[in-house]
Amino acid sequence: MFNSLNNKPEDVRKEIEEFTDYVFDFYGGSDPLWDFFKDDKKPVTRAEIKSNTEKLLKTEHPWGGGDSFDREMVRDMMFITRGIKENLEYEFGLKKYGILEETAKPGFSGFAVEALRNMES
Repeated sequence: MFNSLNNKPEDVRKEIEEFTDYVFDFYGGSDPLWDFFKDDKKPVTRAEIKSNTEKLLKTEHPWGGGDSFDREMVRDMMFITRGIKENLEYEFGLKKYGILEETAKPGFSGFAVEALRNMES
């Protein structure tokens, strides 16, 4: 799914780590640029970002090299896994690229499965 990489394992790992840091600067830690998750009382972690990024890369989403659209898709995935329904910005893309299905796989919250059913009806 990487458009910008030659798929060498070390390059893939490096890009995922750089992207994780980029997303963390926006949404993670105690002083994020955008505090979408402040009411959730659970700070966003690098592990959460990396896990969702890896899930995103297994979908049909056209990887933009870690651009703002990639970041916002990971953000919406974190909303889903945390059960936050109100803030989804890219519901259409979540369905179109199979992201909701990937997020709904074992280890993620039941909200994604429920959201997928609601979107299909």
